[in-house]
Formats: sequence, structure tokens, C-alpha cells
Amino acid sequence: MILSAFKSLWDSSDAPYVGMRLSKIVDNLYYILGIELLHAAQAIDLRTQKAGQQGARLALGRTTKAFFDAYREQVSFLNKDRVLSIDIQKSYEFLQGWKIL
Repeated sequence: MILSAFKSLWDSSDAPYVGMRLSKIVDNLYYILGIELLHAAQAIDLRTQKAGQQGARLALGRTTKAFFDAYREQVSFLNKDRVLSIDIQKSYEFLQGWKIL
């Protein structure tokens, strides 16, 4: 009886639609975070280059460095203009597959 009541509630609610929408929202967030990661990695590289030219040293934390290095294996430094849709897709896939240490 409880199961049939639950099934009736599930069938008559917006829960499946809400679940699909939530899944799409999370997927879109991965793309947004991928773009942010692309910008942050570019900034780290540029700051590191600038610090090196000035004789200073820019150090990343151990975990940040590991994350950054793993990301740079997938998405290279942007040293000239190029279409970024491929880099954004690679960033998305990197974040989807990243496992927290």
C-alpha cells in the first residue's frame, strides 16, 4: 500500500522533470567551471612567467600544483589566438573525470 501510494505520488509529481533539469544545471556548471579553470590556468602561467622575469618565484601549493599540472597535460597554454571551444570541451571533460586526492 505504501509503495503504491509512493508510485502514485511519483507518477503525478514533477520529480522526474526536476531531476532532469537538475542534471542539466550540474552539467552546465561543469562547462562554466571549465571556462573559469581555463582562465585561472592561463593566469597562473602568465604570473609565473612574469615572476620569473623579475627574479621572483611564484609557488603553488602541493595539491594545487598537482591539479594544475594534470590540467595542463590536457589543455595547453594559450600562446596565440585559437578557437577555444576545443579547450572548453577538454576542460569540461577534465573536471568530469577529476578524482579528488
